[in-house]
Amino acid sequence: MKGQILEQLIARFNGMIAKAESDRAFAQQEANSHKGAMASRYDTFKQEAQFMVAGCEKRISELTKSVCALREFAGSPALLRGPASTVKAGAIVTVLNSSGIQTVYFVLPAGGGEEITVDNRIYRTLTPMSPLGRALLNREAGDCVEFQVDNKKQTLEIVDIA
Repeated sequence: MKGQILEQLIARFNGMIAKAESDRAFAQQEANSHKGAMASRYDTFKQEAQFMVAGCEKRISELTKSVCALREFAGSPALLRGPASTVKAGAIVTVLNSSGIQTVYFVLPAGGGEEITVDNRIYRTLTPMSPLGRALLNREAGDCVEFQVDNKKQTLEIVDIA
């Protein structure tokens, strides 16, 4: 199951890379189509298009780094190990919030914030660098963790670690 989640996540990121490359090519074409000098002080089309190219290049770089990290992690022993006693990279963690809602997280070194569905179950990806990831790291099933997002304190109970 962990392998399926990783495959879907990598495929999604590769799609995002392809889209960003297409956007970059369009922005570069737009930048190249404008004259070198501005027609007036309000003529910023070329500069704006160049900013878009730079933004797309940054996005491509970030996504490519994430894909590389995920591919490397896919071949690591951390992914293949059985149920863990504590939350670590490669763990699938089920938590329960104060409203009684269960959420399942897959802790990964990169690619947090995505939702992947496998066998009609939603897995949310989470990195150890996120506020929730930091709160969960090295905790055990049965532990309650508190973390803060947007000045709002939240408490979750770790139900299961796989």
